[in-house]
Amino acid sequence: MVVKNQRHIKQQNRREVLEMIIKEGPISKSVIAKNMNMSPTSSTRIVNYLLHEGLIIEDVSNGTNKGKRNLLSPNQNSIFNISAEVDIDSISLAVINLKGKIILKDSIHIETLDEEKVADILGEEIVKISKNQIVDGKKIMGVGIAIPGIINFETGTVKISTQFNWENVPFAKMIQEKTGYEVLIDNELKLKALAENYYSSERETNLVMVGFGNGVGSALVTEGEIYRGSDNASGEIGHITLDPMGPRCTCGKYGCLQTYIAKDFLLADARMSHQVNDINELVELAESGQVWAIGILDKAISYMLLTLNNLMRIYNPSVIYISGSLIENHSYMHHKLSNSFGEVDAFRVGDLKIFFTHLKEEGALIGAALECQRKYIENLE
Repeated sequence: MVVKNQRHIKQQNRREVLEMIIKEGPISKSVIAKNMNMSPTSSTRIVNYLLHEGLIIEDVSNGTNKGKRNLLSPNQNSIFNISAEVDIDSISLAVINLKGKIILKDSIHIETLDEEKVADILGEEIVKISKNQIVDGKKIMGVGIAIPGIINFETGTVKISTQFNWENVPFAKMIQEKTGYEVLIDNELKLKALAENYYSSERETNLVMVGFGNGVGSALVTEGEIYRGSDNASGEIGHITLDPMGPRCTCGKYGCLQTYIAKDFLLADARMSHQVNDINELVELAESGQVWAIGILDKAISYMLLTLNNLMRIYNPSVIYISGSLIENHSYMHHKLSNSFGEVDAFRVGDLKIFFTHLKEEGALIGAALECQRKYIENLE
């Protein structure tokens, strides 16, 4: 047990030193030792290891009043990751370097949610993108996949995805068999929260990400780590029961939170009295002044504010980030919600910060790359 703990500490220290160099480089060894609260000998040992692995590079710079000194920077294109986000009708893919920069991105439309067919499509696209001339296939450290639902990220199994109607699907294994790469899979909102926290200039210790789109969910990142709960099912607030006599949810229960906010339920509400093709048309009708459409979306905004209030009470975060296609893709909803922040209790008295996601639709892709990167570094011998 002691040996295992020592190995874990060594792996974690390597990861933290590399992440410091990625985020703050060029940086000197002495500053790393100071910020990491470790001895110069220990920090030098880790730095030499990362240099040997080619993950960082060393340059000589003239420091102010200190003569020449060695500064460390990330070797940005030493390794790459392929990330994918699987949604109801599309798959987004990206090649992301060590610095978290997207160097290649693509999106394809899909017309099926059958797990075998989705795996075939995704596997084919991953193989295709890995052969692109921008990327040396030997440098790809793995594939990270973001997907909605409750995920066993250790086994790569989609335990439950009510949006896809999947249950106990070994999706990571399926993709690994088709591509030959190591595959990591996780809940898409947790990956968004991880990326937002990692690349945020705010450097918050407790961050909550909430998503409003095809479903409703939340994720908590505390001290740089995702809070997962016992089964990685934390944050599934979309299925909190508000009214047991309310609309039937895709999970089989009635009156879940998402039945008052998610896109398909808003459309179902609208279609009870009007012919509406999609959410874009519903928003356009509200923008044009249609009172009935305004009423439906105003009701959704009210439940979004209720969600923010409840998240604040449950988690007591220092910041809440808001994401999701319903907000990110529709300026009408974005403005409506932002103009109502004063109704959130803690925000009104100045104890809470509320932001819209900076990374937007790229957040889950970047988060998947970051999680793969961490696993890769920790598994280095």
